[in-house]
Amino acid sequence: MKKPVQSRIEYFLFMCLYHTVKHFPLSVIKKMAAVLMQFGGMILGIRRNIAEKNLELIFPQITKSQKKRILKNMYREMGKNAAEIYFADFDELYKDVILEGWENLEQALAMNKGVILASAHTGNWELAGRYIHTKHKLSVIYKKLRNRYLNDFTYSLRCDDGLVMIELKNALRQILKLLKEKYIVTI
Repeated sequence: MKKPVQSRIEYFLFMCLYHTVKHFPLSVIKKMAAVLMQFGGMILGIRRNIAEKNLELIFPQITKSQKKRILKNMYREMGKNAAEIYFADFDELYKDVILEGWENLEQALAMNKGVILASAHTGNWELAGRYIHTKHKLSVIYKKLRNRYLNDFTYSLRCDDGLVMIELKNALRQILKLLKEKYIVTI
């Protein structure tokens, strides 16, 4: 199947699922997404080889069963995070946010030069970025999704509240401009 056709089919299926479940309680959507993501990763093998190689690099001493347990948990958490990104009321999620080290960000911003904030791809980093954006000007460097239709949909969700998105490809000029404008640039 050619990529444009495959992308349209994937997007159509995603939107059918999206519009079907968006009225469910978030707790139910998160459970469904966790199971779906775990199925995609563990059974269908979506990006599983990459995840296994990365685990091997980081934890060469772990057993096969430990690796499998970590991968299952990782896929489940990715599903829950995806559910929050697409379906959650962020104001509700913010009520459960626990901040540690916020004063460090405030001190860096007080220097009046803009801030580069490096973040690991763990936990709900989308929620963290949106939370920071409720207090400060924020931009985020992102890599386009392979499926351009899903990319456009996700991009529109991210930019609803004025968050500045910087595409990874050719990002340097825009990063420098935003730092001069005293933005937080998140990598």
